[in-house]
Amino acid sequence: MEAVSRADGPIGVRELARTVDLSVATAHRLLTSLQARGFVEQVGNRGEYRLGWGLLEYAARLIQRTELLPTTIPLAAHLRDVSEETVTVHIRLGDERVCVAEVESHHDLHRAVGVGRRSPLVAGASGRAILAFLPEPEVANLLSEPTGSNSTAIQKIGRERLMEAVRETRAAGYATSSEEWVPGVSSMAAPLLGPTGYAVGSVGIAGPVLRWTPTQMAVHRDELLATAERMSHALWVAGVATTGAQRSSELVGALLPPLRP
Repeated sequence: MEAVSRADGPIGVRELARTVDLSVATAHRLLTSLQARGFVEQVGNRGEYRLGWGLLEYAARLIQRTELLPTTIPLAAHLRDVSEETVTVHIRLGDERVCVAEVESHHDLHRAVGVGRRSPLVAGASGRAILAFLPEPEVANLLSEPTGSNSTAIQKIGRERLMEAVRETRAAGYATSSEEWVPGVSSMAAPLLGPTGYAVGSVGIAGPVLRWTPTQMAVHRDELLATAERMSHALWVAGVATTGAQRSSELVGALLPPLRP
């Protein structure tokens, strides 16, 4: 399913088999099972596969059972109203971050991320607000042995620059970026901290570089930090931000890496 979701478009069984290192027969058998449950569907004359609508049923169940959205959306909406820019909530998912909540700006021209979109941890303010507040061994590993989108981001931005940005983020308590990962977009984000003091996610404000300037960020910095603190506390109370080596599946329906002291 992950291989199907990451494909640029519908993908054939032979290409999928190569991607996940399985025989064509095994890949076809698995796809048949997924198709029967609506997780994938065949399209076009070549019978290629893409994600199916059956996934929405499970997404709806997740939203209904988690305290994440009722906890964060009102706070995010208030921050959007104050800043007039798009506010997103990201949660760490392995070596990446995933957008789990978004309240878009009312401006015609605005940043839109999309709930469910994955991005690297090392790039962008929302990623670095998480990265900078992880245990040092994890930070070092992510920067020295990057995989996937993190590797691409490090090649684009530069390892030394990212290490400097991590230090700046720790000192300031929040992260900023300008056209670092997405052209034309600047952002500012603060970490969502678990009870151990390590980041489990971030809340950020993003907008067009011509409008969401460093001056505007400075105006709304304190409101962002206050919102991050309230959101972190609300997640603790709701039992969403876990402690110690426990893992939370409530956030995104997948296991988060352990928060090691």
